[in-house]
Amino acid sequence: MKENKTCKDCNLYDLICKDEITPLYDQKQTLEEQVVVELEKFTMFNYNTSKYIIDDYHKNLSKYRFKLRPSKIEHEYFFVSKPGLYKFSKISDFIDNKYYDELTSELRYKRCHSRSIMLCKEIQNSSVLTGYINGTHTHVLHSVLEVESFNTKYIYDWTKNLILKSKDYIDLTNYEVISRVTHDQLISDIEIIELLNLEECLKKYLLFRNEIVKDFKKKTLHL
Repeated sequence: MKENKTCKDCNLYDLICKDEITPLYDQKQTLEEQVVVELEKFTMFNYNTSKYIIDDYHKNLSKYRFKLRPSKIEHEYFFVSKPGLYKFSKISDFIDNKYYDELTSELRYKRCHSRSIMLCKEIQNSSVLTGYINGTHTHVLHSVLEVESFNTKYIYDWTKNLILKSKDYIDLTNYEVISRVTHDQLISDIEIIELLNLEECLKKYLLFRNEIVKDFKKKTLHL
């Protein structure tokens, strides 16, 4: 499902949840924001990773702002920076190859709502979170997938091709959760989504799911 801007309600919800973005060129960023930018670059195919120092974590970090270190476990990486040490993986290493080109290119952008829903349908113990990324120069509505595995919560961010521990993701992006739709709720809502044509405005569904479902059930009872 690709986000569709033709929905009549989308303009209203865009006004309610307006994104504020100031170009980051020549703008001062926090170290956490710089880490996110570098992680995004690394998960993008054909990005030149020669700038990263792939070596022993215990070497002098003060020489570098960032270092990338492979993990002993396949498809895991450590990103070393002044703010901390972050273990992460790439979604593209674990998903069907038909999505590889999208995840490793700019095609992954502007699909956070639809792709998070797609993943949530397939993964139990998961939820789509929708909220704001609050940066120095950004205030952006964004959806991600939260997955619980072995008592640890992880964030899957499609637009960054990134899997990161929930706590690390929130610390780096200053993510503020507004709404949550669970796997079970999403599966039970499939018919409602189709009947109300909510695929045309997924932002509306993710933000106001409980109100929409309650209203739908109330109306159907009177039919």
